[in-house]
Amino acid sequence: MTFDEAVRFDPRRLADLYRTMGEIGAENVLCDTMEELTIQLVRIEKLGRRARLQEVREIAERIAPRAEQIGLAGLAGAARAVADCVRLGDRTGAVATMARLSRMGDKSLSAIWDPQGMML
Repeated sequence: MTFDEAVRFDPRRLADLYRTMGEIGAENVLCDTMEELTIQLVRIEKLGRRARLQEVREIAERIAPRAEQIGLAGLAGAARAVADCVRLGDRTGAVATMARLSRMGDKSLSAIWDPQGMML
């Protein structure tokens, strides 16, 4: 089975960031956030394989607002879904949403540098 989800991107979030912080400030936030998201997504995958779901939930709850801050609405939604499944004790749902989060993370972080692949 192959899953192919379009990256959901809210360009207004990024525009707001540039408007309020200026070009250099916004680019610093964007780069820092993307680096943090990359690291945390890898951590979620590793923790998920070891069934450390409460730690997965904590990370997912932290990365959702960061993803949203730079306009990655789909990634933020996937992270919230992971946290919700873990909080509800839905292990099957948690595994499925972690896989979705991983796919969305890969696509979102790549697509933010190439906006042609994004669904606006």
